[in-house]
Amino acid sequence: MAQVDAVFREAVGNNPTGKRSWQWVMVTAVVTVFIQGLSRSTAAAIELLGNAFGGIVVSDRFSSYNHLPTQQRQLCWAHLIRDLVAIAERPGASAEFGAKLLGLQQQLFGHWHNYKQGKIDWPALQQSCLPIRQTFEATLQRVVELGYQRGERTPWASTVRTCQQHQKVTDGLWTFLENEGIEPVPRQPPWPIGVNQVGR
Repeated sequence: MAQVDAVFREAVGNNPTGKRSWQWVMVTAVVTVFIQGLSRSTAAAIELLGNAFGGIVVSDRFSSYNHLPTQQRQLCWAHLIRDLVAIAERPGASAEFGAKLLGLQQQLFGHWHNYKQGKIDWPALQQSCLPIRQTFEATLQRVVELGYQRGERTPWASTVRTCQQHQKVTDGLWTFLENEGIEPVPRQPPWPIGVNQVGR
């Protein structure tokens, strides 16, 4: 994988023999690789990609990918959108912040789809998305600053924790706007993962 520009990775739970295992899926522009493994650890991730990989990995924000520099990661927006929907469905301030973040996401993907359809060029995409990025990051920061009481177990505390987690890796949300050819969500395999995919 050392010479590949981008890898779209997914590790899904798989249990065909009663033992806990993972099916790793790596999709590139030219090949799709399925590998069965007993671990989803950082060591397993490094073994699959190799130490010399210099491209960009599109994946979720699971900790096994944290060995990669931020500039080599594009965090999956499909996973992020699920988190934002969960925030928006909570009561009170969570709903307000969640709705705002989802609105920004929809604007972002509106520009992205215009780019993919050839309606705008690459520089126009970057220019259009910059204020969205700035507002999105400022909104995450505002939630984190509001904080919650130590030991608090409320919907709002869950919202703050989620925003804290995304803020730690926020640069990885925008790699697709800095590297032409990178997608904001993992590329799908050319056929369904099928019965081995569990718990999705």
